[in-house]
Amino acid sequence: MVTEEAAKLALVMPFMGALGYDIFEPTEVEPEYTADFADSQGRKVDYAIKRDNKPIILIECKRVKDPLDVGKADQLALYVNATDARFGILTNGVVYKFYSSHENRMDHDPFLEIDLANLNPGDVDALEKSRLDKASFDDKESQAVAEEMKDVGSIKTYLRKTYAQPSDEFVKFLASVLKRRRSRKFIRSFTVLVKRAFHDFVSEELKKTWDKASAINSTQENLEVSVTNDQQSDDLLTREERIKEGGNRKPRRKPTDREFEGCEKVRNMVANMVGPNKIVMRTHQNYCSVLFDDNIQKRICRLYFKASSVMKLGLFDEQKKETKYSLDSVDDIWKYANQLQAAVKRYLHT
Repeated sequence: MVTEEAAKLALVMPFMGALGYDIFEPTEVEPEYTADFADSQGRKVDYAIKRDNKPIILIECKRVKDPLDVGKADQLALYVNATDARFGILTNGVVYKFYSSHENRMDHDPFLEIDLANLNPGDVDALEKSRLDKASFDDKESQAVAEEMKDVGSIKTYLRKTYAQPSDEFVKFLASVLKRRRSRKFIRSFTVLVKRAFHDFVSEELKKTWDKASAINSTQENLEVSVTNDQQSDDLLTREERIKEGGNRKPRRKPTDREFEGCEKVRNMVANMVGPNKIVMRTHQNYCSVLFDDNIQKRICRLYFKASSVMKLGLFDEQKKETKYSLDSVDDIWKYANQLQAAVKRYLHT
């Protein structure tokens, strides 16, 4: 198991850096911050992110794969409640739980939870919306957003439970809305109808979303057919590939699921630098290019994921020389986050 110290160095410190905080400036990020409270002295929390020499976010770290249970959250609460910090983060380097504090009392439930091993674009959007990064942090507004996110999360949890099994209270509420009698016998039969209506509603909404997405994809495919020859030469094959193929062009293939996943991970790694629409993927015969600003001259990396057994990541230096690295899984892309971010940084100034 990865030790707590290793988790801090390899995972938590880069995470703070991704939020824009200078991890090497002690007036901004202070390790082993003293958070004394009434009946105990000398207690230290792993990190304090500070502003104007006052803690605004406290971070308590555990070993990778350690469960972030209630006991560990209570430990973080002791630190947060003993200081003026407005937020607390409990993490094992992979899973991050975000808590807000009101009147020196940390909330019992997190308003946001992110699992880096199972990251999705919605998590990045939520983290950006939380305004916990250095550039947009604001005491009152960040707390207001946290409260809103916690309420939305609670509502979603309630709806999931109700979708799986409507409670008697929910069934009685709907019966009253429909002005139906509320006898025990009626409620039992009405519960079956409520559950069916709930499932039908969700299925119909999913179908609408699917049909809309299919229509957009169809439109995009039609647009792709009408691009100019010059655009086709960039989108279909590189010059080297066209020479190997004897100048013949082939229809652009659709990306595989692994290629989609790889591109999303690259987007997530540079989310604090550019918007997701700036990172574009193009398919080629044997690989995918991940480009900055949809420019074939601004390659961030290549994903050699088409083969079923071998995966490689192609990275480019400042002279655009490519070096390939073997990957055991798509998640291994995270090992090269610094190089990918450096590539994007180069293109930001060109």
